[in-house]
Amino acid sequence: MRERLRRTRGAALVILATSAAPLTGQTTLSGRAETLVRAYHDLGRFNGAALVVYDGDPLLENTYGFARLADGTVTNGTRAARDVPNHLGTRFPIGSLGRSFTAALILRLWEGGTLHLEAPVREYLPDAPWLRDDGVTIHHLLVDPGSVAGAAGPGAGDVDAASGVLRDVAETVTGRPYDALLGELVLDPVGLAHTGVESEPASGPGHAAGLRRSLGGIEPATAEGSSLRSPTGVVYSTVEDLGRWADALSRFETGRPFQRAETLERMRTPAVEGQAYGLAVHARPLGREDAVRVLERADRTPGFSAAMRIFPDHGRAIVLLDNTSSDLEPLLEGLTNLLWGAEAPRPKPSIAERLLPIVETAGIEAALDRYRNWRTTRPDRYDYGAHELVRLARHLADGGHPERAFPALETAIELFPHAAEASVALFELDLEAGDTVQAVSRLEAALTWRPGDPRLLEPLLDLGAEPPAVLRFPVTGVTTGAMERVTGSYRIDPATSLEIRREGHGLVAQRTGEAGFPLLPQGETTYLLEGSAIQLSFQMDGERAASVAIVESGQRVTFPRIPDLR
Repeated sequence: MRERLRRTRGAALVILATSAAPLTGQTTLSGRAETLVRAYHDLGRFNGAALVVYDGDPLLENTYGFARLADGTVTNGTRAARDVPNHLGTRFPIGSLGRSFTAALILRLWEGGTLHLEAPVREYLPDAPWLRDDGVTIHHLLVDPGSVAGAAGPGAGDVDAASGVLRDVAETVTGRPYDALLGELVLDPVGLAHTGVESEPASGPGHAAGLRRSLGGIEPATAEGSSLRSPTGVVYSTVEDLGRWADALSRFETGRPFQRAETLERMRTPAVEGQAYGLAVHARPLGREDAVRVLERADRTPGFSAAMRIFPDHGRAIVLLDNTSSDLEPLLEGLTNLLWGAEAPRPKPSIAERLLPIVETAGIEAALDRYRNWRTTRPDRYDYGAHELVRLARHLADGGHPERAFPALETAIELFPHAAEASVALFELDLEAGDTVQAVSRLEAALTWRPGDPRLLEPLLDLGAEPPAVLRFPVTGVTTGAMERVTGSYRIDPATSLEIRREGHGLVAQRTGEAGFPLLPQGETTYLLEGSAIQLSFQMDGERAASVAIVESGQRVTFPRIPDLR
């Protein structure tokens, strides 16, 4: 093992280098990374700042596009004289990436004996609202935001609610404000001089403004403030600071920010399936290795996207900050491939841009027929994702043609039922058309695929709607052991049973003679049948489930487990 100090444009960036062989063609790899990111930018798929680290060196460190617009829109990406470009010091809101800072703060207080991770939250906040039960501990909040039910009911804003409770705990046990504690105990020790918390979204110099890239050009994003604000405030950072944070999470150094190496290891060790403290943690095959450890966090809100992926045992990291709400996953995967010597697929042109002229000349149905045909016959030619149909629909609706937008969004939901953004866009069109009943129905249907998703749940609750209780609880991580404890067969009637089995990384439920359906975990003993409002609740007897209750439309029917044959 060897350790090297690298300089990132005047800022120290320390990354642990491992026994992996040095990259001989690093200049070539750097050029390939730049070419890939530039290709995404040129196609309107990325606008912001990127940092890629390999073996302790910044392989790529660059910015792309605009931080903010002088006024109005920028058609076809043409820059106006007073538009402000992004630069490495531009501060972006990072959404839920800030949860890792909150987790580190709680761990610092734990190190100092100020609080206990296994203590019930009510020990520190006797009157805390919205806890699901009195047994919820600090540890639970760090790994499972679903331990908290939002103000509007279970599942509403769970992540924000959990962050808010953790903030209140920190302030209560210390008697000091959250932002001051975070700076003193976490940010300053790591040297994150351009990271902080503000009560409202900042709009001054040095901050990126939320933008939206439509088919007509670039324009300011809507609902920017409300989507960013959380109980802990708006967390901002830069790619350089997040590079330092990636290093601090990769390599222990006393006081940076933890005092003990065991604390760092606790933060990045999964407590439930794939979830550690403020981070997703998993192992995946990369290059010649079967199980490369990965720490990551990503978020996307109107106007902004942020992603951080860290390979702590290899001295590699990727940080992407974007202010046009781009889907960063394809670019993140492409850069990951490059870091492990694989090819990175180039981004594909927008199908929405190709369909727009067809809509204008032949109508929306002709354009959607062409979409379906090309999706089958030319699968590699365009980007056919749900977000492309949403872009097309928003452009049509903004241009005064909502009747054309409806079919595009309905097609998106038909082909991509998990696409929350399509459901939300259709919900908004229904409301504008005055059809509240249809709007509510659509979001409730979307919740059967993404239960507890605040993007779907909160608009419903704002309207006073009462979606089924089983759809209010979000999907959460569970351990492999917890899943194994509920597997088996359950007797429905003498001729029919319900089999629960492992498949891939999850569980599947299959009734005798029928197809199997994936189960979405909402807790260690509670699962939602994907695409439905049917919940399975398992009753435990020691280490194994003794029965399963099927909960639907407020009714609950219990079926016993069939004893295992020995």
